[in-house]
Amino acid sequence: MLARLLLSSSLVLPASSPAPPARGRRRRSRARGPRARGQWLHAVWSDGDGLLAILEYGKTHLSCRTGEEAILAGVSGLQAVDGRWIDGAPVVVAVSDEGTLVRWRAGAWELLAVPRSGRDPLVAVAIDARGRVVVAGATGGIHRLDGERWQTLAYPAAMKAVALSGLADGSFVVLGAEGELARGQPGARAARAGRRARPAQGARCGVAGPPEQRYTVRTTASAQTASYKEQVRSAVADASQLRPGPVQLQIAFVVGAQRNWMNLWKPTIDSLHPLLGRTRPDREWHPNDGRIIDLSLHVHVDSSLGHDVVASIAAEPASAETLQ
Repeated sequence: MLARLLLSSSLVLPASSPAPPARGRRRRSRARGPRARGQWLHAVWSDGDGLLAILEYGKTHLSCRTGEEAILAGVSGLQAVDGRWIDGAPVVVAVSDEGTLVRWRAGAWELLAVPRSGRDPLVAVAIDARGRVVVAGATGGIHRLDGERWQTLAYPAAMKAVALSGLADGSFVVLGAEGELARGQPGARAARAGRRARPAQGARCGVAGPPEQRYTVRTTASAQTASYKEQVRSAVADASQLRPGPVQLQIAFVVGAQRNWMNLWKPTIDSLHPLLGRTRPDREWHPNDGRIIDLSLHVHVDSSLGHDVVASIAAEPASAETLQ
């Protein structure tokens, strides 16, 4: 199912820009071939039909199946992208770890400064059906833009964010590096721009009730091997199978600086038959993944991991909002 969705878009990936010149005397690189060309692609978003947004080193590409393209250059450190059709027009947002929000709206690019705390890196972004934007700082909290007004909410103590997902009701869920899940509600009281929020009781980002199934595993094997799948499966081996019907699935990967995370999603999902059920009882690594109607993939880079991968998996039956 997922492969068919990816192929149906028929969109052309823009050519990567050359890598930036090295500083100082070191000029040679060990990178070769496709890896050297592709390592500057940081994130991608698609509406699943004809619109594609790609974050490249220093550039944001917005491409349409009709051949139209809009490119914004000169914003470095781009980390995450999200988009949505609002009132019949696309709105796409991206963030850089240097504190900039990039937004495509009404046929033009905008650059906005996020009121982050100090030099806190921005790691994720989401936009809801009303056009409200939520930006996650690594440790400095959530920054929410509603119209022209920023709000800031502090994380639960000692949480380090790695991924963010907006929900249909305007709330949002933040994934922490240790597998924490925090949920923020719409309508929280605004904090002063540029400072850590001190919201009213009940407005603070608090640890939400967990999804029906949530697991974290650290893998040491290559994603091309059965050992990788066995390690992931071991984390969900005792899980109760989700009740019949559509499923929402989120997977957040924490990877080392040299690890290619783009080849992790399929073997990870192939290992989730304890949650999803099997297509046939006698077939290994063939879960009933046709149940997945809402899939979110996130990534965070932690150089200390080397070639290991930490995967946090959250799954639950699809909500009524998702089914609409």
